[in-house]
Amino acid sequence: MKFYERLAPAKRGCVLEKPGWYIWGASVCKYQNKYYMFAAGWEKKYGFQGWVQHSTIFKCVSNKPEGPFEILGEMEELKHQNWGGAVLHNPSVCQVGDKYYLFYAGTKYEVNELTKDLPNDNEICRYNQRIGVAVSENPAVGFQPVTGNPVLDINTKAWDGTYVTNPTVWAEEGRVHMVYKALLKDQLPEIVMKLGLAAGEQADGPYRRIFEHPILPYNIEDPFLWKEDGCYYMLVKDMTGELAGNPDETVLLESADLSDFKLNEKIPAYNTLVEWEDGVEQYQNVERPQIYFEGGKPVCLYNAVRTKTDESFNLARRFR
Repeated sequence: MKFYERLAPAKRGCVLEKPGWYIWGASVCKYQNKYYMFAAGWEKKYGFQGWVQHSTIFKCVSNKPEGPFEILGEMEELKHQNWGGAVLHNPSVCQVGDKYYLFYAGTKYEVNELTKDLPNDNEICRYNQRIGVAVSENPAVGFQPVTGNPVLDINTKAWDGTYVTNPTVWAEEGRVHMVYKALLKDQLPEIVMKLGLAAGEQADGPYRRIFEHPILPYNIEDPFLWKEDGCYYMLVKDMTGELAGNPDETVLLESADLSDFKLNEKIPAYNTLVEWEDGVEQYQNVERPQIYFEGGKPVCLYNAVRTKTDESFNLARRFR
């Protein structure tokens, strides 16, 4: 069965939105009988690219994995570490044992040897993006950023020496795999983004890079990694259309051992068309995939959606 055929039609009431804000990537975990969503957002007055300097992460709650979710407030507890508390983005939550780990991209404004020649404040903030994690035994109460943050920093002597962001993790058998995004510095001013692989023995780090090179040759971003029926899968956004035919579509990759990802099918896993219970609509963006699992099986897919009139929301779609 093709990936998009596994998705049930979306329900109009199962979106997360906030008036006056862009609401973007969101990730969900279950604690007791409640579902907690962590979603990025920034005020619309800053424009769509305003996430680079103004994004924050909201915590939300629902009785169902697809929602509707109620926004409880910003995650102020993530804002007190100097390395990246100024801007919070790309939340991705997972449960390992009896603890919950929230991975995210943090940013600060700092002019240094790496950023002093950049053209504007947006770029300075972007090049300070690093990956951190916060831990909790009770998501309802809150998370505590680990003291070892950022758990993944740039490597100034390697391909990923610009910034690291977009973390996705999969934990199994005492090992946590992390796929992340970096901008190729030797391709500038062309924007070419590729994915790297790191791993840690514990979810709170430290993480070490598995390869000294990107894991795939394509210009891609927004990875989501998981394992199902003995095979690793990864959803990625195809920036150029090289993989499935059109730019900005999402494709499904698979690998037996995380070392050699292949295209599952030369078709999109899904695109910018969304099937609702009452019809089909097309959008500017349908990206930032995250999946909630129960018992090792996918339950709900979440996507950041931007409409043609520049509104945005996070969409939940049940798996059939």
